Order: sequence, then structure tokens, then C-alpha cells
Amino acid sequence: MEISNQEIDDIAEKIIKKYSKQFPVDPIEIAQSVGIEIIEGSRDYPFKGLIRRQDGIFYIILNMHILENVNYSMCRYTISHELGHYFIRHHRNKLKKGESIAFTGKDSANPKKKMLEDQAQQFAASLLMPKSQFIKYFTQIEETGFLSIIRLKEHFNVSITSATIRFTHLNLEPAISILWKDSEIINKGISDSFREILNLDDVKIKLNLDRPKFEEEEVSNSKTGIRFYTSITPLSSWVHNVDKNWSNSFFVIEETFYCKHWNLTLLRPMNISK
Repeated sequence: MEISNQEIDDIAEKIIKKYSKQFPVDPIEIAQSVGIEIIEGSRDYPFKGLIRRQDGIFYIILNMHILENVNYSMCRYTISHELGHYFIRHHRNKLKKGESIAFTGKDSANPKKKMLEDQAQQFAASLLMPKSQFIKYFTQIEETGFLSIIRLKEHFNVSITSATIRFTHLNLEPAISILWKDSEIINKGISDSFREILNLDDVKIKLNLDRPKFEEEEVSNSKTGIRFYTSITPLSSWVHNVDKNWSNSFFVIEETFYCKHWNLTLLRPMNISK
């Protein structure tokens, strides 16, 4: 069953209003409020969390071998993701029928399972970064780009990746977000306003490790210790389904956060005239 991101945002806002007494939102508090038991374990198996129903009781099982501790942002996101399977009605109905909605890499080609997973992912973002609050807080921030995302990350107690994806999806600035490692694109997002600039429904991203980077410098956030690199590069360095002559002359601000396991890049136009 399809459900829009806005509908999921609305569901999450209602859940927060009914069950959450803390800010940032505490997904454990919400789980306990509806009688979901959280079980922590350590399993040498590649999953972060899952939700099960047994004898009429719902359980969220966390793999602390990967998640480390319940206050870690990935753990908060994992619990919120599993709560999505509970609070989105047709997910919960499947669980009540004893159907498995667990998602693994091999399920990526299964459109029905992929849809359920994407909906739970959206719910996690909507719960931890409520749309109305996220937009309101952003309007109070003087910084732009990654500096504003770091502020959002700290305020909502989420990972920089989650904050960047939410930032892009909510169209807070014309931006493209790219999660990548080595020569592989893991995830990409584009704001509606940047899509309009490019006049494209689908933006095809390439990874060019030898891309030109002008005026490159390191930027460090003194409060969080987060460091990233900012530079200027032609749009053609990243996007390959627009007119080459135009994309060679259209420059973007590239901000990249390098991590041990992946890298995160944010692209923003230096100008918006075509």
C-alpha cells in the first residue's frame, strides 16, 4: 500500500503529540508508551534492528554488536524505523498476521518489501526530525549548507547523514546530497528547487574522484569537532544528464564530509540563473 511522505509526516506529528514528553524525541519513551518491549542483544549478524510480534506483544530487537549503545544516533534512528513498522497501519497488520517485513540486501529487488522499508525510513526521519519543527529551527539559523546541517544535527540529536537527507528532502535550500564510498553512489537526494533549476525529473549522478576542486579549504565546527572540506567545482563534475556546455559553466559549492566507512557530499549552486 502506497502512502505519501506528507501522510507519514502527519502520522509522526500525531504520535509525538500523543506520546512524547521530551525533546529531542525519545523513541524508547514512545515504544514503552504503547507497550513495545525493547530487547538489547549482541549478534554477529548484519542487522541493526527488527520488530516481532509474539503472544500479542510487540518486541523491538536491537543488535548492539552494531549499534553500541541506546543513546547513539544510529540506535535512535533504528528504534524509530522499527516504530514505523508499528505505527504505519498496513505494516502493523502484516505483523499481526505473522508476515515477515524484515528487509535484507537481497530484498532490494522486491518492490513490495522495498516500499515498506522506504516508508519505515521516512517515518524514522519524520519522528526524529518533525517537519514543522525542523523547518522552524532552520529559519532561525544564520548559517547555510553543512554548517546549518550541523546545527540541525545537534538540535535534533541525529546523525549528520540523517540531517542532510532531511534537509534536502524538505527543500530548505537548492541542494543535492550524495552518500558515497570508493566509486559507488549509495544514496542521492535532490531538492525540488534544484530540480527546477536543472529542469529534470531525474538527476543522474556520477562519481569523479579526479574532479577539479577550486578554492578548497577545511572547515571545522568548534563545538562538535566535525570537519569537512568545501570547494567549488563545475556541475558537470557530478551531474551527467544535462547539457555539457551549460554544466561546465555552472559552478556549485561542494561540501564533503569524509568518514571511515562512507563520504557525504552536499552540492549547492553558486547562482541560480541558467
